[in-house]
Amino acid sequence: PGAALDRAARVDLRCRARPRSYVAPEILLKEPYDYAVDMWSVGVVCFLLLSGDLPFEEGIEITPGSNSGLMAMYEDIKSATYTMREADWKLVSSEARQLTAQLLMADPTSGAFESWSLSRSRHADVAALARAQDLG
Repeated sequence: PGAALDRAARVDLRCRARPRSYVAPEILLKEPYDYAVDMWSVGVVCFLLLSGDLPFEEGIEITPGSNSGLMAMYEDIKSATYTMREADWKLVSSEARQLTAQLLMADPTSGAFESWSLSRSRHADVAALARAQDLG
């Protein structure tokens, strides 16, 4: 049975829950952050839904117990280093690729990120992308 069924199980709700693959660069760099970290996570989810893979995955540890795989993944996140493998993205529109890439920018203050705002017109663009990808 899961923890929800085990009445004796205790969970410390004061700890931060953050799946490792979804954490934004600003958090890893211990910089002040805003809504952009949520948009980063949306980018990770878009990447996963469109390609079937996570953009950042924990690598294999060179020495067991060393956290080298986790640290390598964190370095990739901080620099927004990922690959859109053609085999996974060949059926995905260029607009959906661009949207995902804009959401996964290491520097949320760059012009490309700021130009992609969540205005009402952009909501319409996202809905159009979803229809084009047969997602909505």
